[in-house]
Amino acid sequence: MNMYTQDMLKTLGGMNQVLHDMGAVSLREALAERFTVNYAPGCTLLGEDESDVAVLALGGNCGWVNVTGGEGKDRSHLDLPSVQQKLLEAVAATGKPVVVVLYGPGCFAVNWAAEHAAAILQAWMPGPAAGVAVADVLDGTVNPGGKLPVSVPRHVGQIPLYYNHKVGSGYNDGSDNNAAAIFSGGYVDGPAGPLYPFGYGLSYTRFALEGLNVPEQVPTDGVIPVRCTLRNTGDRAGSQVVQLYTHFNGAHVTRPNKQLQGFVRVDLAPGEDKRITFHLSCAQLGYYNEAMRFGVEPGVLDVMVGVSSSELPLSARVRLSGNAVETMGRRVYECPVTME
Repeated sequence: MNMYTQDMLKTLGGMNQVLHDMGAVSLREALAERFTVNYAPGCTLLGEDESDVAVLALGGNCGWVNVTGGEGKDRSHLDLPSVQQKLLEAVAATGKPVVVVLYGPGCFAVNWAAEHAAAILQAWMPGPAAGVAVADVLDGTVNPGGKLPVSVPRHVGQIPLYYNHKVGSGYNDGSDNNAAAIFSGGYVDGPAGPLYPFGYGLSYTRFALEGLNVPEQVPTDGVIPVRCTLRNTGDRAGSQVVQLYTHFNGAHVTRPNKQLQGFVRVDLAPGEDKRITFHLSCAQLGYYNEAMRFGVEPGVLDVMVGVSSSELPLSARVRLSGNAVETMGRRVYECPVTME
């Protein structure tokens, strides 16, 4: 019968200390004298508490020695270092939800974690305030809204992997399955696309983009207003990064399948919406033509708006009219945004 009171438990704890002072050694202490022991408490003798979730800090570190990356130090593999993958699988086998926090420089191809972990938080190299910052995200104090500045590959064989590859030269051909890859130039043993695309990132709330409006025609030396509405359809406040991409049709040189032209972070309360306008100058669309002249040429421009390079629910076409305009020395690098 478990008849112990809190006072009795405290007394038992004191008795353990007395026994220890008399020379008694616990099993953990005895093993630690002979082996390297990593100890973690499992459960108490009388309590019924169970862990709700396992948080695994994985990835790498940065420096000069005993590191996974740093100045002049690169990795030839994208797998988790050391035996981290085995640790991840062993902890996941307990049946408890696993949250993976990835530290360190560079990317890791965490395909298994993407399929089996409850969540993955990419922390990179977060600095001295990392503990508080990561904890705030994990417990919901802060609603995450970050976006990936790189494409995360599935395998080292995909390198180099980037979203704005030339048309016909990369994974963005509309077919990301093994059968189609046999004939499309992709991979026969796996998907061609990245594990996580450029610009990707999740939130604890939900958003909806709608109401894209662009003019049918704009002169090659004009400005293209791109309007859309972002709405927070979830039940808590959050921020979303709305991203504007373009692709030019009709160029006499090979162009990227898409290019990021503008982005804006929008903070919204639950149920709130804002009307966003990107003021895209045509001078931002310049490129070197076959005569090696840098400028903007007439043609058809695909305009795409979304929340990552692979999630672009809004699209339209704008005809650039008039003569070619040379923009060397007058190129625009920033797309102003207004909100209402």
